[in-house]
Amino acid sequence: MFRVRPLASGGEDWVRAWCIDTAGHHTSAAYEFCRPRYRVPTPDGRRLYVFPTIGRAGPGPLWPRQPSRQNKAKILLWPLRVDAGKEALYTRLAKVAVAGPGYIHFPHWFGEPYFLQIASEEIVHGFDQRGFPTRTWQLRSPGRRNEALDTWVLSYAALCGLIQHGFDLASESRDLARRRARLSDSPGPESSSRPADRDRSDLLGNLELGAEGLDMPPGARENPVEGVFPELAVEATSEAARTQVRKPLLQRSATRGRRRRASRFITGGW
Repeated sequence: MFRVRPLASGGEDWVRAWCIDTAGHHTSAAYEFCRPRYRVPTPDGRRLYVFPTIGRAGPGPLWPRQPSRQNKAKILLWPLRVDAGKEALYTRLAKVAVAGPGYIHFPHWFGEPYFLQIASEEIVHGFDQRGFPTRTWQLRSPGRRNEALDTWVLSYAALCGLIQHGFDLASESRDLARRRARLSDSPGPESSSRPADRDRSDLLGNLELGAEGLDMPPGARENPVEGVFPELAVEATSEAARTQVRKPLLQRSATRGRRRRASRFITGGW
């Protein structure tokens, strides 16, 4: 998990984030494994993260605004709304046909069994006991395997967690370009003519994701990501404007307790 990994384009790096699914019959062992590995320093002076997670169905953002300690081990646990991750995957596969932001790259050695698992679920519409419409993800056929779909959602969640912890994709893209320039005296025609936006896909190996399904507090959007997630930059701008309107109203509270609640609401931090 913590070993250095050579990059196909030259140089080396580490996997910066892992999401561990703690659900199942080895929950206690998963908790104990994740407890000492939340933040792990790497030899290049940076960090990698191990996030213990548990999947939840239903609407909401994939990555939570803050973790929970409501578990037997009292560790930081991130509940994921996995439906958002599945919708992001299926939307990109259906609508993003040109390489660029939102386009998903798969290794050429992935065979048919992998893609059968990726497409193993579908949305089923129905009604609950009170007559309200429901929207759930279910297997297309009973007993069908879906591990590939689950691991893709966890990988996407790891990206969301990195961004919330200050990972700057735009800065990473610039650093990657500088490392390539140092490793190659004369870049080939393919690398010189390649659009800048395409380089960002190498940051995530074989995935390049947009901002759909990504819901983060204002404090996590401070890094410049306009070049990678343009729609996220627009959302951040509008959220900042709304915060400027809410802030004076919330700070008019007379009691100390209300002021503390207002501060938590404004910063969105934990």
